Amino acid sequence: NDASDAQLLEDCVVKMNGTTKVYHDLKEKRLVVEFDDKETCPRDILEQLKIDAEHYKCNIITKNFKDLKNSIMREDEIKVWRFLFIFSAIFAIPAMVVSMVFGHIPVLDTVLAGEIVMGLSWRSLILFLLVTPVQFYGGYKFYYLAYKAARNLMTDMNTLVTLATWVAYVYSCFAVVYAMYAGHMVHEYFETSAALIAFLLLGRWLESIAK
Repeated sequence: NDASDAQLLEDCVVKMNGTTKVYHDLKEKRLVVEFDDKETCPRDILEQLKIDAEHYKCNIITKNFKDLKNSIMREDEIKVWRFLFIFSAIFAIPAMVVSMVFGHIPVLDTVLAGEIVMGLSWRSLILFLLVTPVQFYGGYKFYYLAYKAARNLMTDMNTLVTLATWVAYVYSCFAVVYAMYAGHMVHEYFETSAALIAFLLLGRWLESIAK
């Protein structure tokens, strides 16, 4: 089992003096070790592996550690953007269908426009339930990056995305609450927030692949 083998080798190296970080790259079948060259060296690490994992064939690969580390980090970044996009699309696509397609089908539009309580329609409730996971979880990377930029007194595209999506979401929530208070429907923009986050996540995913 590649995963268990990699974990065994990693455990052997982690306990050595001088090793600071260990990465296992299952795709390339490599164990990458970051170490303090004042306390140990690649030869010492290899010798220790020969003792603790004698049934494995281990060799030193002379490759720039920084390049390999960046490669692993890039693969992790691709996985994160891909997961967030798929997660968001699962909710955003139905939200867009409910808002933009079902509204043009008379029978479905009539059902969705029906009120659960005064001022709260089925459409508004369904869109709220679909969009909220995307707003709070799907877009968290944008919010985190916008926060980092704000800490440095800077703004960037993440700031714009954060503001645009939260304005649409908060306004829509306010519109629903107001409609329940006033007793008549008010147009909301829930699907706008979810669609924007999903499309931008797709762009970030493709961008991370193309790097």
